[in-house]
Amino acid sequence: MLLNHKVQLCIGIFTVKKVYLYNNKYYTYGGFGDYLKGISARFEKVILAARVKEREPGKGFYEIDTINIEIVHLPQPNNELKNLVQLPAIFLKALKHVKRMDIVHNRMPDYTGIMGAIACKIYRKPYFVQVIADWAIEAQKITQSKKSLLGYFLKYDYLFYDRLERWACKKKLVFAQGDSCFEKHKNHSICHLVASTAHYDSDVVKNVPVKFKNPVKKILTAGRLTGIKNQALLIRAIAALKQEHECWQLHILGFGPLEQKLKDLANELNVSDNIFFHGQIERGSALWNFFDEADVFILSSRSEGTPKVLLEAMARGLPVIASNVGGIPAITAKEERALLFEDNNMQDLLSKIKMMESDESLRNNLTVSALKYAASQTVDVSTDFMIAELEKTFPSLFNKK
Repeated sequence: MLLNHKVQLCIGIFTVKKVYLYNNKYYTYGGFGDYLKGISARFEKVILAARVKEREPGKGFYEIDTINIEIVHLPQPNNELKNLVQLPAIFLKALKHVKRMDIVHNRMPDYTGIMGAIACKIYRKPYFVQVIADWAIEAQKITQSKKSLLGYFLKYDYLFYDRLERWACKKKLVFAQGDSCFEKHKNHSICHLVASTAHYDSDVVKNVPVKFKNPVKKILTAGRLTGIKNQALLIRAIAALKQEHECWQLHILGFGPLEQKLKDLANELNVSDNIFFHGQIERGSALWNFFDEADVFILSSRSEGTPKVLLEAMARGLPVIASNVGGIPAITAKEERALLFEDNNMQDLLSKIKMMESDESLRNNLTVSALKYAASQTVDVSTDFMIAELEKTFPSLFNKK
């Protein structure tokens, strides 16, 4: 039976997600706030242990305004070394506050979730885990780009963390985002493959909208402007399409440290008039307008968990092309809901763009399948599923309340 009312329990949440404190109000970003809203509607009290920093929130952050959430401040590190140094302080806070929690949600990968799990084991508190990325895979990539002492330190830090995560998840209820996380934990825990989601039932369009109807074709991408997100590949793709006398635009949502370098690259390739940097867009109608006006959404990331933005694009009936990395194939069901291109492969990307543009039947089939999947992965549905699994896994805890 699904919970449709608040259960008289206190749930604790240990997370690495950023929380900002400004003018006595708390702010977060992305889909985490939607998750908190869903959870706080189901539990009498929420104690959120998070890395809190006192500063003014930028675009994309929004207020945590749910009154039954208490926030425990954990230190926010500036780098990986400082993160390790701060672990004893985080552990002591975990010990102090876990005693007040009835059940705990430890979100990983991060040592914050590990500290929460250790404290739960000490006090014999029931807990469950959500794993959103595989640090064992990330560890293998580090020395390819950082062949230095710091690079090797990071690699072995990630591998050590991976051992701790496996231990913390063993025989526990685990919600794994992406195939690699699921494969890692499925034989040693009660593991469910899930998607990361930030859209609601009301955000899903009812019918597939018509795309590629105008002479100017619009590509949309969204994400932090970093090397991992690889927006440079999309700018180079626009330059290649322009050489073939095709009229394409690239609209980039997000901000980050590489913004100026990406603008310089657009100037260098003589496509600055085709590239539009919109910065961080507030969630809601302003964001959905960008999805609705685009012809295709492209995610060029070189590494990903299960990105919410793909489901958001699918929910708006926007055709999707994405790199074949991380948890993306799980969301797209290989190529049942989107076209995939090989990591950082320009020619493969161009081929998929032209295929999506020219083949209306293929495009519609992909979009119909994607839209149906997005409707089954809303915040509303995901929260119901999580609560139902908690009831099944911890029946004595929920029944007595």
